[in-house]
Amino acid sequence: MMPAPRDMMESASRASGPRAPVRLGPRPLALHTGTSFFTWSSAVMAALPGPAGAALWHPSLAQERAGLESETAFAEQPALQLAVAEAAGRRLKDFLDGLSAYQRHPFRRPEHQGRKVAEASATRVLAYSDSGPPVLLVPSLVNPATILDLLPERSFVRSLAGRGYQPLVVDWGEPGKAEAGMGLGAYIGRLAGLIQEIAADGAVPVIGYCMGGNLALAASLIAANSVSALGLLATPWNFHADPAPMSAHFLESLTAFESFDGIARTVPIEVFQVFFASLDPALTDRKFRRFASLDPESDEARRFVAVEDWANSGAPVTLQVAIDCLADWYIGNRPACGTWAVEGETVDPGQLTAPTLVAVPRRDRIVPPDSALALAEALPEPTLLRPPSGHVGMMVSSAAERGLYGPVADWLDDVSRKR
Repeated sequence: MMPAPRDMMESASRASGPRAPVRLGPRPLALHTGTSFFTWSSAVMAALPGPAGAALWHPSLAQERAGLESETAFAEQPALQLAVAEAAGRRLKDFLDGLSAYQRHPFRRPEHQGRKVAEASATRVLAYSDSGPPVLLVPSLVNPATILDLLPERSFVRSLAGRGYQPLVVDWGEPGKAEAGMGLGAYIGRLAGLIQEIAADGAVPVIGYCMGGNLALAASLIAANSVSALGLLATPWNFHADPAPMSAHFLESLTAFESFDGIARTVPIEVFQVFFASLDPALTDRKFRRFASLDPESDEARRFVAVEDWANSGAPVTLQVAIDCLADWYIGNRPACGTWAVEGETVDPGQLTAPTLVAVPRRDRIVPPDSALALAEALPEPTLLRPPSGHVGMMVSSAAERGLYGPVADWLDDVSRKR
């Protein structure tokens, strides 16, 4: 039987160990819990025979539904409905148990604060070692840079430091008065200025992750003499390789805010989480049902919590950045069309003269491989890596050292020798 709403709330709030501060994620919580409840409650109705059940199936699944109807044609309907309801109820309970286990998990990522070496208003550049050739790492504007240094044993930053480099990480910070109204172009200009400041004693390698790759690419064209090499990790370029169906609706909602005087000109992380959830609405349900089966004291559970904490944190971004991303990238596909411009200049990867590396994870669901491969095709002579992982797994999985960390350091070594 499906659990009653009160039972579900009690399951979600039940403590699963020593009392610890309760997380409010995954964000937005109401969306994820509502999606899971709707999925498994509608499964019971979708199992009904005839038009009543068919109405809940997506048209693209007509063949699958026909096959299931054929297999269950001789089943007793009351027994079939009961079996489906019980299975759906178990899955919903697993999701709620996983959610509760995550919210109350005692693990908290230890802070590893770098040393500030440059800043521009809210944006800082932090050094994570005191010696070695500098390498500037550029994260996305949406999620925090902690993904680059998630755990001591899962850290791109520490791996580079161990190879003798001095990782410098851009911390974009929370938008303040100086950032009011800033769009992508202004942030790229700020990044270009920081690159030039850091490279005062000689050009430096720049490595961007996800959206940070787009920013690093554009900034490297502006500050070309200050960039000795450019790495682009899981960086989208052809945004129509796998179009996001909700892009236009999100853009319409965001632009509506511009007509209100006095409204905060920032967009919280929850809005982006809604957008990302629209790309794979069932992902959160799958993740937390699986988490429910893990030993909460295992390293795997600890890594899951660390990744989820990263994914559900982050400062808001300016309204103009959000509009630029949706309008120019997801809807206009300007990078792949050759019409994306910053400070009046087209962002043309073909104009890069520094050595480049492009890492395209084979199982990336956030940046489809075809989107990132389009960037590799637009560059003159890139080194191409294909880590056997997903978008986040490339950075933090057990395969990260051999799939990304080591090959990137090898590439940096090779670039340095050829200079």
